[in-house]
Amino acid sequence: MRQFIFNGKTEKNGSIIVTGKDYRYLMNVLRLKINDKIDVRLKNGNLELMEIIRCDGKTALLKPVPRAEAKEAAQVTQGVSAFSISEQTSATQKEYWLFQFMPKPQKMDLIIRQATECGVAVIVPIVGEFSVNQDGKGRLERWDRIVKEARQQSGSPVSTRILSPVSVNEAAKIWEEFESSEKRAFILHENPEKGVSLFSGDFSENKLICKDVKKIALAVGCEGGFSEKEYEALNQVGFLPLHFKTNVLRAETAALYGIAVLQQSFELFCKE
Repeated sequence: MRQFIFNGKTEKNGSIIVTGKDYRYLMNVLRLKINDKIDVRLKNGNLELMEIIRCDGKTALLKPVPRAEAKEAAQVTQGVSAFSISEQTSATQKEYWLFQFMPKPQKMDLIIRQATECGVAVIVPIVGEFSVNQDGKGRLERWDRIVKEARQQSGSPVSTRILSPVSVNEAAKIWEEFESSEKRAFILHENPEKGVSLFSGDFSENKLICKDVKKIALAVGCEGGFSEKEYEALNQVGFLPLHFKTNVLRAETAALYGIAVLQQSFELFCKE
């Protein structure tokens, strides 16, 4: 596990008290013990290396490790530390959104997990015409658990949020509220004749990939895709059709593939 997500209260001295499910996770699942250290992502987003100094069977007390010691520990930790991940992924500070037409529940769970691991900031579930007969009620708690587990495993510094399921028109309104000069939005389309190109010649002449863009959105259909009416609703608020020259992808594959392409495209350009 790259980090432990703690959403509780932090004491004045920086220590935290872990109870309930979080305590059982640390002690029974991770099998940590007194004097063990772990990277902790606090409610305010800060990342702290903490040491377990007391546990009594129901609660555990963790205190921050001095910064000099924390830096040394990060250098000798096996694999990549959460601190290293945070420094790397916060370099460009771009915010990625996923507008996902809801597929079957199991596939939606997978999409949420993968999007969280990729550092997507906001996931907007859309109940579309071809979505399975569900509205997502009662699943928000489960999705929040999936997000927490995915962030702990991946070390993502991004506090991924999942909105309540909405209609396509409501989703369009959400995106429309942002300043147009600071955003780019794309909708994956299987028709190659409608798709735009991310790379129109030299990067310096590219109108779609721009350093000043702060929010980048991707809309992905469910198993049956989306209707022409739904496409028009998103297109009217700036979602451009994007087609990849690849095989026909499943909904869960398309979301992951699309996010990766956009992230690499925008991050690469920012380094130019």
